[in-house]
Amino acid sequence: MRWRWMLGVILSAGVLFLLVRQLDINQLLTILWTADYRYLLPLVGLIALGECWSALKWQQILSPLKRIAFRRLYTAFMIGHLAHVLPVLRISPFIRAYVVGKKEGMPMSTLLATIVVDRLIDGLTFLGFLALVLLLLDFPPHMVRVEQLLRGGGGVVLLLYLALIGVLVGLRFRAERTLAFFRTLFTLLPGHLCERLMALSATFIAGITLPRGKIRWTAIVGYAVLHKLFAASHLYIIGLAYGITLSPLAYLFFMVFLGSLTRIAGSLGIVGSFEAGTVLALGWYGVPAETALSMALVVRIASLGTVVLLGVPSYWIEELGWSEMRTEMTGHLAATSIDETAVEGN
Repeated sequence: MRWRWMLGVILSAGVLFLLVRQLDINQLLTILWTADYRYLLPLVGLIALGECWSALKWQQILSPLKRIAFRRLYTAFMIGHLAHVLPVLRISPFIRAYVVGKKEGMPMSTLLATIVVDRLIDGLTFLGFLALVLLLLDFPPHMVRVEQLLRGGGGVVLLLYLALIGVLVGLRFRAERTLAFFRTLFTLLPGHLCERLMALSATFIAGITLPRGKIRWTAIVGYAVLHKLFAASHLYIIGLAYGITLSPLAYLFFMVFLGSLTRIAGSLGIVGSFEAGTVLALGWYGVPAETALSMALVVRIASLGTVVLLGVPSYWIEELGWSEMRTEMTGHLAATSIDETAVEGN
């Protein structure tokens, strides 16, 4: 992915240039110095608690396959986030699957399928919030273009999710026919690789499952909604440190807008999209660029600090080794030729 890395560097430099050229650096430093950082601790708590909802949701998705303790899933999430911020291991979903699979004796491909289902549910929840914002928010004239982009982008993403649902349903309920088709394709490969890919395909299909019952589905949807609401609260909490409060619907809009922007930018390897997007979005509500960037930087530092604070102990608790993990990750990715962006999402 060398081309992606080079493109990301060029685009990131452009974002940084556009961001810095409109700032008063002295004013930015003054705002950072005078902010009320008593709100930093609640922010860290919200970030840490937000991942609890993600772990609980994944636990429900995994329930038809195996009952896995919440602690293991939470540590897998934090180790995955920790790996994602390191340049050597930016493959968070695979790390999550590796950690749980190694400790629970489950095939990694099966767990990757549950992560795809997990991300699909997250994406549909995100689209629900997008629809809510578009329905309730009265966009002012200077934001009409943003409204149009969100509507168009949301429509495209919905079609992609519907196509993915169709593929997953086809894989699951036509498993024998699908595996027979795969075997026909894989016969062109060496025998040992063909059997390896067939085994991976079978275990992946086994992971395409969902729990039954209204209670479990209510829990899954509830945890997904809570995770998004907690994400929307980050700018609200840190805004209190700067004396800035907006309507609740505005923070839902920020979550939807920044979520869309960082997804697109992340696929291109762009760094700094959250900070630039925060300056842009808060600017539409009259917040000065220096204050908006200060808020974004504090949220970013709090997020990274939380990942390190919880990810390092999680890695130690699970008794993992980076070298062993990288070796197995590389082997699995080489065998399946799956790119991390296939399962990467929010």
